[in-house]
Amino acid sequence: MKINDKVKEVLKECKIDINDGLTFLLAVYFNLKPTCFNKGMAESILASGLIQFDRYQTLQWGIPLFEGQDTAFDWVIGWMEGFQSINKSRKGAKATCMNRMKKLFVEYPDIRKEEILTATQAYFRSVDNPMYLKTSHKFIMEGVGLTKHSELKVWVDKLRENETIANTREGFRNTMK
Repeated sequence: MKINDKVKEVLKECKIDINDGLTFLLAVYFNLKPTCFNKGMAESILASGLIQFDRYQTLQWGIPLFEGQDTAFDWVIGWMEGFQSINKSRKGAKATCMNRMKKLFVEYPDIRKEEILTATQAYFRSVDNPMYLKTSHKFIMEGVGLTKHSELKVWVDKLRENETIANTREGFRNTMK
């Protein structure tokens, strides 16, 4: 992964030491809470527009920290439209979905995009009334601490369990021949 050159340019323009600024941004990206930074650094970074917080206090990146990130999660926009096609009010906010999807991949690195797409389609088929469809960003993850829950992870686990059962049955059938 290579640091986005645009981030370095903004740090220079804002007269923030590049090494300190990048170290701070990497700590933010990887959800680290170092004690070596003063409040002034955080204020300078926020003023630069590289990061900001939305009204729900969800971190938003003004410029992606790493090159190629701006396109790596473009598929999430189409994924959100699946929610909208069932219930227009359940599409969710793009920035919140992107942020939560990235966090999901960090927390569960074994999950793959294809599993998410298949598990989401299975979830859609289970919803009888569009009124009860979860909002896309809440489907990814909601709550904090002990109440944190990912309905998407639950559906991915169901998908994996069904595949394991199917593979076991197929293996059993092959041994019976």
